[in-house]
Amino acid sequence: MRKGLWISLAIVAVLAASYPGLAWYSGKTVEARLKTYQGRILAQAPYLTVASRNYERGIYRSTEEITYEFGRGMFAAVAAAAAASGKPGTVPGSLSFTVRSRIQHGPLPGFGPPALARIETEFVMSDAVKQALAKAFGERKPIEIVTLLDFQGGGVTKVSSPAFDGFSIGVKGETLSWKGLNATVKFGPDLAWAKLHGEAPGMEVKSPAGESAKFEQISVDSNSQLAFEDLYIGDASVTMKSVRVEPGQSGAPGPQNMSMDGVEYSARFDRKQDFLDVGAKFGIASMDMQPAKLSDLHYDLTIKHLHGPSVAAFMRSLRKVLAEGPPAGDGEEGATFDKELRRLGIELLKRDPELVIDRISFAMPEGDAKLTGTVRIVGFDEADLEGPTAAMSLVQKLDARVDVSVAEALLAKLAATGGGGAQWEQQLASFEAQGYVTRTDGRLTTHVEFRQGALTLNGKAFTPPSAPPPAGEKPPRDTTHT
Repeated sequence: MRKGLWISLAIVAVLAASYPGLAWYSGKTVEARLKTYQGRILAQAPYLTVASRNYERGIYRSTEEITYEFGRGMFAAVAAAAAASGKPGTVPGSLSFTVRSRIQHGPLPGFGPPALARIETEFVMSDAVKQALAKAFGERKPIEIVTLLDFQGGGVTKVSSPAFDGFSIGVKGETLSWKGLNATVKFGPDLAWAKLHGEAPGMEVKSPAGESAKFEQISVDSNSQLAFEDLYIGDASVTMKSVRVEPGQSGAPGPQNMSMDGVEYSARFDRKQDFLDVGAKFGIASMDMQPAKLSDLHYDLTIKHLHGPSVAAFMRSLRKVLAEGPPAGDGEEGATFDKELRRLGIELLKRDPELVIDRISFAMPEGDAKLTGTVRIVGFDEADLEGPTAAMSLVQKLDARVDVSVAEALLAKLAATGGGGAQWEQQLASFEAQGYVTRTDGRLTTHVEFRQGALTLNGKAFTPPSAPPPAGEKPPRDTTHT
């Protein structure tokens, strides 16, 4: 028993003696890792530059303070363009902000769970800003950012913001109420992947006149990973339970109120070897904008077979523009940039990308409307962009196929709203007689194709009617029989 106790005490003594060395080594490792993370972030956001960085490393804890500048190159380009035009104005050199991180070294940072480090991050604010925020948050921190770095190269960051109520934001007595925020970001070594989940229960803006805008249960999710060297792909989504807007007693013309339920937006990058399928979806379960009521709104598109390396190169060019501002159109840099964008566009088109209209739809009490289809360019060649007939050459290679389905009662409602009910009935009867549309079980459907410069509806050649002559002008005289 006594032997076991002495062994335990010896182990504790060894650990206690070695802990300063372990903490010192953890601190050195943390500093190197933070530089790696910052390099990755700055590569993705080159419009941010480091104006100053101060890192003070101790045995058990360190402090890092970084001042970032936003848009230094962009603002300089705008100022130069203004000066060249003879209309110089007051353009800031950049916008800056400072971030301070207090780092506790592992292996037991702050005598908490095992980790390489625990980091508390805050924005450095002036006394005036602190006083203004204190009116909403009191003595609480407006935002808390805590990161735990693991021993394998990744970590997790948790962000939170407390709720407040009735914070004054306007000169007419407007107030803002905020229900708080919680978000968690998990990330891998070298930020090669990241997963985000965030929730904000809601917010509301009110005015003394009774006007209000209320947003409830907002959530954000994303799952991304690096591909093609520096392009993040994966999926992301934003959802909102409801939006309510009340006009109060302003007496302004227009809708009396507006509400939306089940608002969703999502985007996805799916990799298939060297190619990407990029999709975006936007939907609203129901929307009431008096007097119109809509439901089941969807706007879902996918671009298939995009050349991944070309997309990554395009994003690098876009980041450069955001960082440095657009190059002068008539200068050498401008010409080089235009050539690069043209080259990337050609590389994308050469590999037969396809736009897929997965669904564009909406419904009203009278019925629904839906559109699906595909659009692509068949046999693209770089020569199609040359010469005065370039546009016509591309039109000839355009292949579009679209299916349209509309409830007859809905179409009648929309036509009547526009004041063309009788004319619509006459036109519809003509289209049905010619086979351009099909009427079945109270629905109107048609299959539209545009191929080799020719337009067909339900397989029948269609030529849009010529526009009528302007009012008061006689049509040209028919001289075919004179």
